Amino acid sequence: MSQLRPPVTIASAALVASTALALVWAASAHASDGTVPLAPIVASWPDRFAVVGTKSEPLYTERISFARSGDDFTLEIDVLSQGNAALGTQTSAVTVDADTVHWVEGCTKTEALCENDTALRGFLTTALVVAAERAGTLPATGIVRDLHGTDVVC
Repeated sequence: MSQLRPPVTIASAALVASTALALVWAASAHASDGTVPLAPIVASWPDRFAVVGTKSEPLYTERISFARSGDDFTLEIDVLSQGNAALGTQTSAVTVDADTVHWVEGCTKTEALCENDTALRGFLTTALVVAAERAGTLPATGIVRDLHGTDVVC
């Protein structure tokens, strides 16, 4: 496990759960045109959290840990095959410095592309949203979509 990731505690889990509820509430209070202001949502995000989960596929399982500690964002994915044989661990870590994102660990691109990577995907896009908010380039609104009966903001 990455040393940047804070330990998972009941308090951090409760904080993440309350943030998720705030996001759902914000999405449910959207305008009639299906949009919601993004700045209040991003402002409500906690500075520290840790989330752990599992993704199951027919031939393998991923144990996923995602965390934020201040400006540091870490993602660790342990892949196990059927029978729990280890297939490898992917560790990625980025940090938000003022209004840009810098790779700390795990960038598989060229050094130039890793320096201020604006093409992050998945969990690490959280860092891009934080950087955009700090730079003043966050869009004013997001579009509310339904994801299996839950309002989410895109």
